[in-house]
Amino acid sequence: MNLHTLWKFSRPHTIIGSTVSIVVLFLLQGGSPTDHYIILLTTLVSALGCNVCITGLNQVIDVELDKINKPELPIASGELSIATAKKIVVVSGIIAIGAAAL
Repeated sequence: MNLHTLWKFSRPHTIIGSTVSIVVLFLLQGGSPTDHYIILLTTLVSALGCNVCITGLNQVIDVELDKINKPELPIASGELSIATAKKIVVVSGIIAIGAAAL
């Protein structure tokens, strides 16, 4: 597996959307990136881990449907094994929960 495969597995549009929304909400509530960068960073890490976990879990569960509707996805195309995808889902879920606990 390479980084491009992981990037496709993470569904980049969800990563971009989550990042933009978190930063905007952080700034709207009055957060200062220079004073509260740890809070912003841990929130981003947690959200992005959760994102990969959710989108990855969806791909693991919907393999047959994705082979028809989204054959370019890594599992559906055979670029990524289900076993590796499950490991990515578990690790990203642990990262999300760990960062949120901070």
